[in-house]
Amino acid sequence: MKKKFYFMSVLILVGVFINGCEVEEDPELLNVNQDSLNLATSITSNDDGYVNFMEAFESADLNGYTIVLEDHFFSADGSTTFVYSVEGTGATAQLDSFYLEVPECAGTVPSWSPTQSSKLEDGRIKWNNSISKDGKEVFTITYEGDISLGIIDVTVVRGGIETSTKVLGPCAGVYTISGSIFIDANSDKTKQPSETGIGGYTINLDQGEYHAEVQTSGDGSYSFEVLEGSYTVSVGSDLLNDQNYTATTVVSYDVDVTGDVTGKNFGYQVEATKITGEFNNGTIPLDTEDYKFWIQQIKNAGKNNSGYSKADLNKLLSDVEMYLLDVPFQFGGNKAKTALDILSKPIKSELDLYLQQLLTAELNVKSGRGAYKTVDGKLVLNESFNTALMIYAEARACEALGSCPSEEAAARTQATTKATRSLSTDIVLITSFNNGSGGL
Repeated sequence: MKKKFYFMSVLILVGVFINGCEVEEDPELLNVNQDSLNLATSITSNDDGYVNFMEAFESADLNGYTIVLEDHFFSADGSTTFVYSVEGTGATAQLDSFYLEVPECAGTVPSWSPTQSSKLEDGRIKWNNSISKDGKEVFTITYEGDISLGIIDVTVVRGGIETSTKVLGPCAGVYTISGSIFIDANSDKTKQPSETGIGGYTINLDQGEYHAEVQTSGDGSYSFEVLEGSYTVSVGSDLLNDQNYTATTVVSYDVDVTGDVTGKNFGYQVEATKITGEFNNGTIPLDTEDYKFWIQQIKNAGKNNSGYSKADLNKLLSDVEMYLLDVPFQFGGNKAKTALDILSKPIKSELDLYLQQLLTAELNVKSGRGAYKTVDGKLVLNESFNTALMIYAEARACEALGSCPSEEAAARTQATTKATRSLSTDIVLITSFNNGSGGL
């Protein structure tokens, strides 16, 4: 599950009323009192041990008064209420008026309390409340809709002097940093539509002493929600912790955020020759079968000399069709025949051989076979490694076929790759993967 960088999400109720007109008091809202409010530190606390970048905005000292977002709570009617306190700090002149921003991202104009001597003007709710130099009042705003916690403007007028600062509120001032970790199949340092990534990989975000982490989603993408400012986004340089993948891009970005930032991608290339050697010398244990095994399984499906029923084989072939990319494998109505044609037809080109070995590899992986790793002294299937290898192999196949997901950049890269790079190294890699022990 994606963690939002400010670790808070709120649902907000927006009341509908005429701009500038007062509305009747809501008794429930007026019953909110100081004793019932949670401590402000509870608003941005979290159970994950991360430092919250927004905690500095829980309260604001402004022109002789302290403004605190005391609480926000979800009600049975589907609304969420923000509760603020405004308290004097002992300055001689008393409060003339108090404003809270109503940001556009919050939608329609909200309801609030108290409503006496208040109105909406210029995207702000204004209260003409007289609060003594050491007095305290509570103000509430209720919104509708799923609106995230953000940073809004708060303004105090005291002694005829107007001053403003920022405080926690709905949705405003929060931006996204996003990107992906991806297998750079053609090593061009640019993410192509055919080059996906791996889920569960840690991406770091830092700003001075603050640090947070998210895990990539299943396709390798990630996202942080942050405030305006300068950040560093980074990954470790060793993908999957096995030193068989090296970075083709930078592994750290310095990001200045004044709006949403996209495309902060981290590319890794497969060290094909190194991995092949480790397959062959047993450094990477394998439990796989070669293409001849799969020809026999498909031909004899449902018979005693096959481990698969016809239904099982059709399900396995459907899983291969829906694996990573729409290509290279779509088997049509007669899946077994089409798969057999790929596995057993005469090899007349590098591409024929590569597709034969790739289909074999995908049948191995989707049937629960593949490379293994040692965990606590036991061999376990290395699913992340196997997935990364298939991401690489499918992207190379679509480049060779000229059938990668269409984008002009992808087409240009594809043309260059086809002209300058053969499949020979990749054929050796995938064939070595398929020539495992068949049972460790």
